[in-house]
Amino acid sequence: MFQTHTWLTHIWAFEYGPRTKMQVALVLNTQGRLEAAAPMMIEKRLGPLGVRVMRFIGRGFSDYQDIVLADDCDRDAAVTLLAGWLKDNKPGLDRVEFHKVPEGSHLWEHRERLLPTESSVWSLQTQPESPTRYLPIRGSFDDYQMILSKPVRKNFRKYWKSLNERYAVEFLTLSRAEGSDEALSDLIRLHQQRQNERGQRGMFRTPQRVELFTRLFKAMLDEGTLQLQVLRIDGRAYNIDLVFHYKGTALAYNGGMDNDPAIGRLSPGFLAMLKTIERAHADPGTTCFDLGQGDEGYKSHVAKHERPMYRLLSCRSNLRCCMDDKYHQLLAWAFNNRLVQRLYFGVRR
Repeated sequence: MFQTHTWLTHIWAFEYGPRTKMQVALVLNTQGRLEAAAPMMIEKRLGPLGVRVMRFIGRGFSDYQDIVLADDCDRDAAVTLLAGWLKDNKPGLDRVEFHKVPEGSHLWEHRERLLPTESSVWSLQTQPESPTRYLPIRGSFDDYQMILSKPVRKNFRKYWKSLNERYAVEFLTLSRAEGSDEALSDLIRLHQQRQNERGQRGMFRTPQRVELFTRLFKAMLDEGTLQLQVLRIDGRAYNIDLVFHYKGTALAYNGGMDNDPAIGRLSPGFLAMLKTIERAHADPGTTCFDLGQGDEGYKSHVAKHERPMYRLLSCRSNLRCCMDDKYHQLLAWAFNNRLVQRLYFGVRR
């Protein structure tokens, strides 16, 4: 999903700037057919004297990133050409960074050819990132529930019944851009509200991001690769999840939830996710439900399979790279600092 034309063109419109340059490699066979692609960009960090970094387009927005290879292409030849292209571009770079690389992906499989340590000047680091969780869609939703722990099954049935007894409950699937304005507005509001409560910046933290993702989500609704799963209670949106549908996989990308304590004790967000998984089981074209990145506790309860993720970093041994490392370490420390969270986000813990 994160290498599709719709996704990348909208994300590039946001990432484009005076210090960025698109750098997409395409591999064609002798008949002119597209065999492989690497949707990359070069960015300049920390001013005119900063590092020049090559990375995938959409790193901060995509849950998975990889090179793209046609199913029936000559993979050895395609990887050889991409490796040569990366090598030719390296003299003008300080870093090549690949984040969110899933184990078993094309890039992971061919990492040593694509990012060789051809001299002592360059080094290759492989660092684990937080894994993603997924569940294969096999059989019925009732079969899936038997895999869950007994307390989870019991609470799902109990809370869903209690919610319906006390309130007017609707669980809707929106799959068209027409008429989605209210749901998208609710999603953005609920997501930012929840993230601010957690002391996090949130995905829709600026008007530019709101505009970008509103356009993107409407385009995906129109092409059939996105659904909005909406839980309404007494006519009010309490939980909205974005679920991508692409090549047999339903991927829960992001969402928002109202933190109303009166209803929060019935776990509406957890109930909505299980209802979304139930909808995925009812779709004959879905073979996998992916919960994406994130360390939310509910994921370990509803999905037992883990997909390891990695960060691949090839960098020069120079002062600029060292300064860039220290700068990002400082940023990571600042955004996890309680004083910064209180002053910047207004969070009191």
